[in-house]
Amino acid sequence: MARFRYKAHPTLVTSRTKATRLENDPEIIFSPSCTKFQKDGRTVEVSIFRVETETTWHLEVINEMNTSTVWDDPFETDIDAYAGFLATVEEEGMGAFEDVPRVKKPCRKGRRTSP
Repeated sequence: MARFRYKAHPTLVTSRTKATRLENDPEIIFSPSCTKFQKDGRTVEVSIFRVETETTWHLEVINEMNTSTVWDDPFETDIDAYAGFLATVEEEGMGAFEDVPRVKKPCRKGRRTSP
């Protein structure tokens, strides 16, 4: 599943404690699966949320430097979103959420690597 990364402005981070809402904005509903996750000496904040007018869930992971990694495609359930996060940690490690871009190994003939 494709992801994109951006440096989040502290007032725009989609965190339960930092989210701000204008009067006409739909409410953001946070999953009970939102958590801080620690592994290999690194801590990230896992934010799983949906807009009240939608049924699909969005996944955002924020590292210690306040850099946000957001999955492009929404998930059917919040449990699926958390499973997507865990799969990324299993496949790529916590380095998947670093600020420094990682170099991908060249793919073997006939195989593609995901971005």
